[in-house]
Amino acid sequence: MYPFLSIFELLLLGIGALFLVLSLTPIKQLIEEFPAGKLKEKWHLLRLLVFLFIGGYLLFGILLLRFRPSLELLSLVPVTILFLGGILSFL
Repeated sequence: MYPFLSIFELLLLGIGALFLVLSLTPIKQLIEEFPAGKLKEKWHLLRLLVFLFIGGYLLFGILLLRFRPSLELLSLVPVTILFLGGILSFL
């Protein structure tokens, strides 16, 4: 119905995913610097959550391209992304 809306949404998803990918470099550097222990484990968990978050962005983009006319199929994806984002910000 509104093709420009899909392009805008995909652009926002791409930018968001890019920022998440860029955050992986400093996380990796911190993991390498910390000695083994609880703090290092938390950074490993954060890196895993960032990967899951990127996967959520990709899944949402694919679903957006494929099922744009029927938004009912997309209703659970943003909720999942927001949930993982909440976990990420809690750490």
